[in-house]
Amino acid sequence: MAQLINAIVGHDKVKNKLLRSLTEGRFASCVLFVGPSGVGKQKLALATIQTLFCEKALVPACGLCPSCIRVEKLQHENLLVIDPDESQIKVDDIQPIRDFVRLRL
Repeated sequence: MAQLINAIVGHDKVKNKLLRSLTEGRFASCVLFVGPSGVGKQKLALATIQTLFCEKALVPACGLCPSCIRVEKLQHENLLVIDPDESQIKVDDIQPIRDFVRLRL
């Protein structure tokens, strides 16, 4: 298993800004990863999530603890990945999100 942040090529400015905000405890309550298809938005989002969920509370994540491994495998209990068929999230895609959030309240 590995630190997901190391699998991201480029985007150094964005990676450093995200890691710095996590280190300083100033991470935003909402982060949007926007850009053309195939540039690494999902990888960067998962690397950020791995750091947030790391049981050793390391920045960047250790990549070895059970929580980091579950994020890498997309199996973490607090992770929901929405992968729409097209470039838009449809109304039918929202119900799993609502159910996921409702369970956390």
